[in-house]
Amino acid sequence: PALPPELTQLGRAAADMPHKLCIEVRRNGELTASVSLPGTAIDSLNHLIPEDVQETIAARKIDVTSLLKAALVARRYPHDLFTLVEDDKVVRVWLE
Repeated sequence: PALPPELTQLGRAAADMPHKLCIEVRRNGELTASVSLPGTAIDSLNHLIPEDVQETIAARKIDVTSLLKAALVARRYPHDLFTLVEDDKVVRVWLE
């Protein structure tokens, strides 16, 4: 689901935006991927999450769009959006 216009890059003042969108993946406790993107990448967050992770998120009824909206409205950074733990894999997504 897309973010409402008031929470997209064009609808926010620069001071209200997070500076970074961070995604980290660990397998068996070992860091396998760590990505820091510009804060404007939140507008594309749903497209950045791999399909298999999106399926797990949906199965666990985690509403990423609602979590993102709440973080943007609160304007508090850093802010954890979610951490997904599945078997030996941990995916963490947060805003800075």
